[in-house]
Amino acid sequence: MHLRLEVKITARDYLDANFLHGGYRARLIYALVTISIMIVIRCLEGDFTDWLLWLLTLGLGVFSSGLFWIIWPVTVSRRTARIYAQTKELHWPYTMEITDDGVIISSPNRGEWKVSWAEAHKWKSNDKIILVYLSDRMFRMFPRRWFASDADFQDLKNLLLKTIGLPGKARKIK
Repeated sequence: MHLRLEVKITARDYLDANFLHGGYRARLIYALVTISIMIVIRCLEGDFTDWLLWLLTLGLGVFSSGLFWIIWPVTVSRRTARIYAQTKELHWPYTMEITDDGVIISSPNRGEWKVSWAEAHKWKSNDKIILVYLSDRMFRMFPRRWFASDADFQDLKNLLLKTIGLPGKARKIK
């Protein structure tokens, strides 16, 4: 595989990457922790006979979790828009060459550097973007819109499957 792309990260690319990166895990953990805390508080009160209070406790836990589930995308959107505006490097255009060995990134502002697929920790994707992780929190993004065709986007996914492994599965870096 060899693709040469002239690219620029947009605010929308950055938002899509953060939604994929954050995923449902953070929201699910918050929901479970909230409901668990409500149940523990009820248990500490020691009254196990009043089922109406138990249902109210569970209902409040589900309500607050649901509220967070709805608010989370808004807070992520605002936070990522602010970070995107602050990080000038994200606004610069650059050239990206995708090869079987890795990716070569060159920018008039930053020079050239190569990231080997062997250095990648894991990867994940959805229909809008591919994230290749260099650590648990640091990733390179490859938005679908950068590719001339769906076949090129799928070719990158196939290459990552072959070189890094299954999506979402972290591997040990040697």
